[in-house]
Amino acid sequence: MSKTVCIVCTGNTCRSPMAEGLLRKLLREAGAEGVKVFSAGTRAADGLNAAYESRQAMRGYGVSLRGHRSAQLTREAIKRADVILTMEARHIAEVLALDRTAAGKTHTLKGFAAGVRGIPGADCDVRDPYSLPLDAYLACAKEILEHLKRALPLLLKELGIPKKPEK
Repeated sequence: MSKTVCIVCTGNTCRSPMAEGLLRKLLREAGAEGVKVFSAGTRAADGLNAAYESRQAMRGYGVSLRGHRSAQLTREAIKRADVILTMEARHIAEVLALDRTAAGKTHTLKGFAAGVRGIPGADCDVRDPYSLPLDAYLACAKEILEHLKRALPLLLKELGIPKKPEK
């Protein structure tokens, strides 16, 4: 049975598409099969491409966001996710406003990577690069990747996915 991870930001054109693409790449590299990853935004307009700067930032990691289309976060999306990782603490509140039962599976990415479950303390947000220069997107992508790398073992454990045997 496959497991599903939902990554949430505000507009679903900058941070969450980058995190989605990077997480897919890390899961592939880890040999973690059967994990689906999708992203959504708490205030997204459906059907928009990933921001140009997000697409450019991902090129350096060998990740294409060409097929990404933004999607509004819905209760149905929350229900189908086994784990929800948000870019900001306020996004947790927005997830829970749609579905209170999601509390145990919703965390900030930065907090989850540090072992903090649920609503974290201060400084657990990934800064939004929206409307900033490309350098801000590059820095954001680097930060997201660092958090995802730290979070990956915890995420696999949370999802009940066995680690790939060492060669």
